[in-house]
Amino acid sequence: MIDYSQLFLWNGIALFIGNLRDNSTHRHHAIQLCIALDKPFLLIHESKSGLYHTYIIASDTFHQFQSDEGRNILLLIEPESTEGRHLSSIYNVKSPLACLESLMDPLQMDQLTRLAGDGQLTCDMAKKISTHILSTLGFVKIEPVVNDSRIQKALILMQEMETKKISTKALAAELAISETRLIHLFKNNIGIPIRPYLRWLRLIEAVKHIISGISLTEAAHASGFADSAHLSRTFRLMFGFSPSDILKNDRFIQAISCPS
Repeated sequence: MIDYSQLFLWNGIALFIGNLRDNSTHRHHAIQLCIALDKPFLLIHESKSGLYHTYIIASDTFHQFQSDEGRNILLLIEPESTEGRHLSSIYNVKSPLACLESLMDPLQMDQLTRLAGDGQLTCDMAKKISTHILSTLGFVKIEPVVNDSRIQKALILMQEMETKKISTKALAAELAISETRLIHLFKNNIGIPIRPYLRWLRLIEAVKHIISGISLTEAAHASGFADSAHLSRTFRLMFGFSPSDILKNDRFIQAISCPS
């Protein structure tokens, strides 16, 4: 059995593939889609528990995910993104958790298993898996058309500026518009509010620094967090585990930052 896991991050989406152990009761801001590639996982919510192959968990819902054997896919999605709003509107209206067994039929699962393969994935492969899952759940990706020249410039500035120095206030000043106007234009053009977008940028930047070998404290400061505790808290609140888990010798998680 494959004994390593991979975590891919790009703006608004994170994809974990592998075995997730020692997962205590927790909640996180990202919407989570859980898919078992091998054996079913145990999902516990409040006083209820069961074995499942596919499940969606709403943002900020306390739960416990247990899977001691086999690989799983966890797709974590920013709830304020276009994908997140789509999933929330369809699957999280009546319950914070919803079983998706009927949608991920054997044919869909066979295709997903082929995409996942039995070795290490690339960013392109991870994005294909994400697209396959979301399209199965009724989401059609439409690439945003950035018509506003100010938002085009904002995106360029985000690439050029140090991540720790990027803020809505600084970007608005560079664009000679109000911060409120920037927030409105960014969401209309990009499909995700600017503050969650910037949070993802900082988390992705932090992962880049962590896998380069520097300390969590240095990674935190370099990516715009006050300290390592702030980085760890934000990371755990978003994904359900700490960035230090990436560095544990007994739990190898290969973290990969993908281009948007």
